[in-house]
Amino acid sequence: AEVTGDAPLTYEWNFGGGASPNISTEPSTTVTLGRGGTLWERTKLYPARLTVSNEWGSITYPFDLGVTAHWHIELVDPDTAGASVNTIQLKFRGDGTPVIAYQAKLRPVYFSLGPKLAVKEGGEWRYMVPDEEAMLSGYRISLALDSQGNPALAYSQYSPYNLKYAHFNGSSWSIEVVEPVRTESLSFALGPGDLSTVVYVPLGSGTTMFATRDGGGWDIQVLPEYLGGPSLGYAPDGRPSIAGLGYQEGASDREIKYAHRGGTEWLIEPVAEAFASPSLAFADPTPMIAWSGIDLAVRADSGWRVEEVAEGSSPVSLAVDPQGRPAIGHRYAYWPTVTYFDGESWQSEVIEEAQAGSEALSTAFDPDGYVGVAYIRAPIHSSIIEPTFAYLW
Repeated sequence: AEVTGDAPLTYEWNFGGGASPNISTEPSTTVTLGRGGTLWERTKLYPARLTVSNEWGSITYPFDLGVTAHWHIELVDPDTAGASVNTIQLKFRGDGTPVIAYQAKLRPVYFSLGPKLAVKEGGEWRYMVPDEEAMLSGYRISLALDSQGNPALAYSQYSPYNLKYAHFNGSSWSIEVVEPVRTESLSFALGPGDLSTVVYVPLGSGTTMFATRDGGGWDIQVLPEYLGGPSLGYAPDGRPSIAGLGYQEGASDREIKYAHRGGTEWLIEPVAEAFASPSLAFADPTPMIAWSGIDLAVRADSGWRVEEVAEGSSPVSLAVDPQGRPAIGHRYAYWPTVTYFDGESWQSEVIEEAQAGSEALSTAFDPDGYVGVAYIRAPIHSSIIEPTFAYLW
């Protein structure tokens, strides 16, 4: 700072929480800037001030410290040679800690793929392997966090075929079989009271199953209609809800459908003609569904309002921030992309133009409204895959 006055002068910088260190007594200081804004408000203003004093008194100069957000991109796990590019899931704990589930090669044996989790604590990624005996089949793994922030997941095991469930209680994993079945697709969520719930499609069955963990066992029901590629969630009122790909009544054409339970009965309604697996989220209390295209359906009193919001393709992952604003993670060409409504129009932002297939992608918001995207970099002609975490702040 350039200040005129009778020496000696003393300085006190206060950056309003927008820098580290936040306080300095140097005439000129170097700091590390803090978090910028969110997806919608990119620049965050911190109420900073400089106070200069001498024997005659002091004067304070207030100013706004503006910090603009940008994408922070990092490799989650460097040890993924020969692993699968088919699945990745991102969740945030209540304290903002990211938790990522994906497939990894657990042993030097062909197709020895098992579930692996990465948790970022203290600036470092810490890894967990819940089931060292599992050999996963395809992209079928789904993650949720319980009320204590502990991970739970459902996944489809290959050889022998099992739909399995694993839960970490803070010190150890418990693992159990939901049903000895091979699945085409599945989705897992935790309901009120951390009720473990999984919806899945047994291979070739033409049916969709709904299972809840009741004490030490599982209560399994057949849904009244087939819903392929399901996306499971719980509405703010605690009702289980599912978006899935079904058949139009009386026809062979496919359409997105929305199922929710009213009392003991399932209510199923058409949303839009489509042939792509959907992603379900809630903006309290409104359900929203996104699928490749990129299309977004919002449920209103008069029915479903469907809008084409961007160009892009699967995978598609819909998330809603604490203010109820949707963001859709998807692929544009080979690039991981986020599409959002800026108040006037839909905007699409490429996270990075990487040599990546982005065959798997997951979008989530932390409790403060900052968006994160986990995706798989899959360089062409390489056996190395790269679970990647991008965080806008």
